[in-house]
Amino acid sequence: MEAYLQIIAQSALFDGFSLKEVQAYCQRPQAHLESFAPGETLFAPHCFQRRLGILVEGGAEVYKPVNESAVLVSILAPGQLMGAASLFGQEDFATIVKTRQKSKILFIPAAELSQWLREDFRLVENMLAYFSKRVAFLTGRLESISCLSASEKLLNHLQQNSQGRQVRLPYSMSALANVLGMGRASLYRAFEELEKEGKLKRSGKEIQLL
Repeated sequence: MEAYLQIIAQSALFDGFSLKEVQAYCQRPQAHLESFAPGETLFAPHCFQRRLGILVEGGAEVYKPVNESAVLVSILAPGQLMGAASLFGQEDFATIVKTRQKSKILFIPAAELSQWLREDFRLVENMLAYFSKRVAFLTGRLESISCLSASEKLLNHLQQNSQGRQVRLPYSMSALANVLGMGRASLYRAFEELEKEGKLKRSGKEIQLL
């Protein structure tokens, strides 16, 4: 567990906490680290536990079930949370989360997390901030869906996932094209158009929004 403390401390849940504080929480008996093979289902409608997950190694994909298929909506990198939307309500889990590769995840059962929230209001503030950002992200996704052009969709996505004005893509161009619902050729054209318009600079997976 100690090898992953830095990543766990960078998660939305522990924003502003010292490594010593994070370690104390991670050593509680109800918080446990699990390992998964590529392609394993972590959450799915009608088949999930109410618990918060922090991805500490590997990667995961989030799919939205549509009729008998599933559409890729996002890709999770180490430090990101999963399972938060269905922690405290009675609603079914709305998406499917699967591992992309060998992964390790720190899980915190809902009852245990509730106890943590009662003990430290900073965790409450962090979870509220996380949910606020998720609402803003989903609003951006809706705006992206309504955009007319591929370049508008791409720019909207990059703005939603930037840190300051910097974006580092955690996945391949093929995966990004799937997330945006367009072909690879359209995605490359969109990048070229935005670069010509002076809206971004790109070097591999490193992108600077201008």
